[in-house]
Amino acid sequence: MAAPKDARSQARQSSPVTHARTGAQAQLTCPVCEQGFLGHLPAPATFIGRESDLRPLFQGELDPLTTLIQVCPRCSFAAYPRAFGHRGDLLDELETHCTKSPGDRPLPHFGPLDEQTRADLRRWLEREREYANLRGPAHRYLFAARCHDYVSADNASLLADYFLRASWAARSSGDYPREISCRAEAIDRLWSAVDDEMQPIDDKMRTLFLLGELSRRQGDFATAVDLFTQMEDFAAESAESNEQVDPEVLFFSRQAERLLPLACMKSDVNAQLGDIDEGEDLLDDEDEDEGRGGKPDPSDLV
Repeated sequence: MAAPKDARSQARQSSPVTHARTGAQAQLTCPVCEQGFLGHLPAPATFIGRESDLRPLFQGELDPLTTLIQVCPRCSFAAYPRAFGHRGDLLDELETHCTKSPGDRPLPHFGPLDEQTRADLRRWLEREREYANLRGPAHRYLFAARCHDYVSADNASLLADYFLRASWAARSSGDYPREISCRAEAIDRLWSAVDDEMQPIDDKMRTLFLLGELSRRQGDFATAVDLFTQMEDFAAESAESNEQVDPEVLFFSRQAERLLPLACMKSDVNAQLGDIDEGEDLLDDEDEDEGRGGKPDPSDLV
């Protein structure tokens, strides 16, 4: 069901929000130094839509993503709650709430660490303590990315998602310079992911879409136009072939088609994802777009 119009209008302003202060305390144990501590899990908020870089929007002033990363108070290891051994209905609901839309991916976590890895991590964290002690929701994601990269440096797409969420957190707190730098880090990892020949087609289209949209927001309009056009052509070819295509592939193709006009007019505006129902023909533009030659009006995107 679509979000109420007034709720969407409020979300489109993308104004800074306060960090979630409600939720529940959780007993956590650091997988590196085995320190036990009370963490704080944010409460799920009412989902009302997404911005065009896949950032979820929530009703009111609570953004659970800003306080989702947990940090050990002893060694500063940072990760999502499951890395600290937490399980429970609230976390299950929270993770589902933040990763339930087309294009979302499960929150990354890793299995138990062996003793040698833990010892190496403790020494590395000691050297990184000055950086680890920096504050702010975006920095939590940045340091969590570095921790995950140290443990498992084999997935560029996964690391890109850390930096993408860091850019969301920076936007949520009104830190525009940090948002730009985090977005640039995400783009670097996404370009590395493009070269992965083993990447499934739905992940490949997600990567291309994010590269196009993040490039548009960074002012690299030529790259955005090129990538969005490639995706638009793919959607047209798939429709003509009458082959069964993954719904998520079509989803990203349609979103690229909607955002292409903004890239062509060199606009880095904060746009919204289109409302596309699960059963809708993603290639049917005949209704209100008929008078625009099948192209969305850029004013409908912001």
